[in-house]
Amino acid sequence: MASPQSNLSSEGLTKPHSKNRRLPKVILLDLTLLVLLVAYFLHFGLQSLSAPLRPDDMMNMWQYWHAGWLKAVRASLCFWSSIGRPFGAIYYLPLHSLFDLHPKPYRVVTIVLIAAAIPIAYSLARSLSSSRSVAFLAVFAWCYHPRLSNLLFLNSFIYDVLCSLFYLAALAWYICIREQNRSLNLLQLAGCFALYICALDSKEMAVTLPVIVLLYELLKYCYQPERQEFFCWIWHEASFALVAGLITSIYCYNKIYGPESWAVRGIEVYVPHYSWHAFTTSNATFFSHIFYLFPNHVITDGELLAAWALVFLYAFLRRDRMLELMAFWVVITPLPLAFVTPRKGACLTIILFGWAMIFAKLISDLSLLIARLPLLHKARVVPLRAGVMLCVVILLGVGTERQNRRYGLGWLHGGEKTAHVIEAFRALNLQPTPGSKILLTENPFAGSSGTGPWAPVFIAGLHWNDHSLAVYQEGQNALNPRQIAEMNYVLAVHEYKIDVIRGPR
Repeated sequence: MASPQSNLSSEGLTKPHSKNRRLPKVILLDLTLLVLLVAYFLHFGLQSLSAPLRPDDMMNMWQYWHAGWLKAVRASLCFWSSIGRPFGAIYYLPLHSLFDLHPKPYRVVTIVLIAAAIPIAYSLARSLSSSRSVAFLAVFAWCYHPRLSNLLFLNSFIYDVLCSLFYLAALAWYICIREQNRSLNLLQLAGCFALYICALDSKEMAVTLPVIVLLYELLKYCYQPERQEFFCWIWHEASFALVAGLITSIYCYNKIYGPESWAVRGIEVYVPHYSWHAFTTSNATFFSHIFYLFPNHVITDGELLAAWALVFLYAFLRRDRMLELMAFWVVITPLPLAFVTPRKGACLTIILFGWAMIFAKLISDLSLLIARLPLLHKARVVPLRAGVMLCVVILLGVGTERQNRRYGLGWLHGGEKTAHVIEAFRALNLQPTPGSKILLTENPFAGSSGTGPWAPVFIAGLHWNDHSLAVYQEGQNALNPRQIAEMNYVLAVHEYKIDVIRGPR
């Protein structure tokens, strides 16, 4: 008969091995789910490879190219600067330097960036829900939404892609550590702050992150059985949110009231107008986009408030900390967009994450109720729940495929004129003498709105890639006869060809 000591010794030898055997299975399961999520996204994402560049892309790229690397880097480091979205230069300038105006590399990089956000979103959802199935279903619903497909098909929405990536990365890093009941050390705090500033430099919708972190900490504090003193909690646990809030206050003040703010420059579409009506109307539009109601139907203010009330009721009756945070999430994250001209599409990607988490948790709870029906055997609870979740995933995938045919693939049509004019400049095979003055006459974009009529100027500057050239557009620049006579080149720009009216003398 074996002695107790030998049994203890045997147990000590075998236990670590069983843990080591289980750990790879857990990691392998997570990796398998992530591969499925990325493959599902790529099924839709790769369809965007043939999407052309558009006039907005020319404008964005030209602004960064004209300003140069130094100004873009300085503006990114100085987050309080009123210069708009400087991190976009990190996307546009290297691609322009390496690939000129060929659209496919831009699309590849965009697809890679969105795909990189999928494991980050999964990690965040996994930490918040403590459920692999909830995290998978939430990210499955979030990673591709046909009403947000302009993220993939339009370069001008790269700001949303970058902002979402950094926003979720900062939050996932922070919450992953906090869910282990550990405080962030100085290096980890610095990393989270750096990611947050990158999100701010990408797009203004990142400003809600400090509020989300503070709410997360408050809910975590309320659920603790033995709470520390409140002021001690503020110093140890709420400090990141409060410092990030200070950064946000400085950022917002300069964006709204700074010397180069949109209000000063007269860009009315981005000037906030604060009112309850604007808040509810914008959010009703956001809700209708996310749930495929728009444009046939936009819910009323009352229906919106009822939907929010149901979410809060579900969350607090369920006494689920993740659900409570997501209830606040779907109300707070739209705030940066709610008081400007109603936005749509990719701007909703951060908001969508909250609704996806609520949806996934609701399906998980419903599957548990179904599995616990008296007619069903207790041993079949897990397979039944898995079956319900699988059916929902299949239905969601089929529905997304159908909606994508209606909305997503429509972005492939458009931008052809830009592509034709770019090819016309290439076919011209002309590199003007440095320091030349160039006048572009005619204009295939003359009837376009916004900055569209300036597209030939942007294309010419980016194609020739010479900062010493001065390019003017007839009808856009006010030029007198003497200035026109001093032009070194006069080019008539048509959609499919460019005629040289005057060349070098």
